[in-house]
Amino acid sequence: MTDSQTGWRKRAIEALLVVVSILLAFMIDAVWDARNEANLESMMVDAVVAQLHDMRASIAGSAARNEARVDAIDVFFRGSKESLSALPPDSAALILQALPNGESFVPSLDAARMYLATPVRDRESLEERADVAAVLSAWEEAREGHELFSDLRAGVRSELSRFAIPQLEQGVGSIVTMTGRGGPQVLGELREDPSLLRAVIEKSHFQRVFAGELRAFLLVTQDAAERLAGN
Repeated sequence: MTDSQTGWRKRAIEALLVVVSILLAFMIDAVWDARNEANLESMMVDAVVAQLHDMRASIAGSAARNEARVDAIDVFFRGSKESLSALPPDSAALILQALPNGESFVPSLDAARMYLATPVRDRESLEERADVAAVLSAWEEAREGHELFSDLRAGVRSELSRFAIPQLEQGVGSIVTMTGRGGPQVLGELREDPSLLRAVIEKSHFQRVFAGELRAFLLVTQDAAERLAGN
């Protein structure tokens, strides 16, 4: 083999080694990036699961308190002016609190929204995103009910503002207690007002609907949290 052939072969081998080194570096970077992406996605899923778990008690509590207030309003509608005026003050206070009030709820879903905004990594990631998207969809349904219920709640408060109730000096929403015989008597008078009754009927109906939507939202979040934690 001539010197020129030997030199050419040596240069070819060196060039090949450079190319292989570059490709190997790219492969290492790609593997490292993929591993980092997988770790990041896993951390984001964990954050979503933690957020869903943290919300469970709040969702259930909000639904229960709205249902309890609607139950108190049912007592109001089943009673007459005479029977309501004869209620104990504490019982009248519970109904008076229930008439204008309701439990609002706004979930913390920033981790879920952030996760869905990231690129899809693989098929498993696609399945996880479907679970998270189901949570957001369930809240959108509940949110519409929440907005309607909130508007109707404001309507009841407006109706109640027409009545001279000493305990409402700081606004209808500030009811804390109704003591003495004045509470039951006021309650009996409210039962005779058609305009107020219409507003309370609408508000209590959609308050019950919203409580049911919160229950459905709770089931979706629990199912999503279990599935995501199991992946």
